[in-house]
Amino acid sequence: MKNIREFFKVGFEKSRLHNKCAIVNNTSHFSLKRPAFTLAEVLITLGIIGVVAAMTMPSLVANYEKKRTATAVKKAYSELSQALKLAEVDYGDMEYWDYPDGFDIEENKAFVNRYITPYYKGVTMLQDGSVPGWTTISPTGINFISSNGAIFSGKPNNSKAFFVLVDINGFKRPNKMGTDIFYFATSTGKLMPDGWEDGLTREMILNGYSHNGHTYTCKTAKSESDDATMLARHACTSLLMIDGWEFKKDYPWKYTSSGAY
Repeated sequence: MKNIREFFKVGFEKSRLHNKCAIVNNTSHFSLKRPAFTLAEVLITLGIIGVVAAMTMPSLVANYEKKRTATAVKKAYSELSQALKLAEVDYGDMEYWDYPDGFDIEENKAFVNRYITPYYKGVTMLQDGSVPGWTTISPTGINFISSNGAIFSGKPNNSKAFFVLVDINGFKRPNKMGTDIFYFATSTGKLMPDGWEDGLTREMILNGYSHNGHTYTCKTAKSESDDATMLARHACTSLLMIDGWEFKKDYPWKYTSSGAY
């Protein structure tokens, strides 16, 4: 009986050893490495990646800039609008404020120091008049900068309104209306895009409409001088607001026919 048990034990050990060797052999068979890519295949792949990147990167960068800009414009508008509302709590409706004629820089500064800066936390006054490298309303505009770097150039006048250009990226370029500079006014009794009127539609803006004897629109400027006078892009701020602070696909983001944006 003992011999029989020894016989089966030896046979079992041999069988287990045989199966183990088979598994090892099979594993070795299936773990053979596949051939690596050839140099030609690598170069072709890199070339394809480069072409795709060249095609998509400009679009990705532009979309990022649009979203960043739209967010910054909305923020600047909301903050200034809130400051004006706080001033109304102390001084009443803005139509009853003491407006200068707009030609005297000291009077303009006094207006801003009374109705704006005390209610807009974190703003700092800049030098009088125009600052080289970016656009102001006029040499008598009062310039101040917010804590996040947006520059405001404001000017009151005796029409009972306060006009303000907002350069959302401060001293950085391109300094173009409707691209990084946006125009607001209180002509309607509250802060709205300059040229705003009841019933204004995006179709009116894109086609051009008449307001107080001026033509307002939002189109790609044909030249630097055209853009400088704001003739083609005066209503871009209104278009951005109507579209819910989002640059739609038909928004004329490029500021010249060969523009960099």
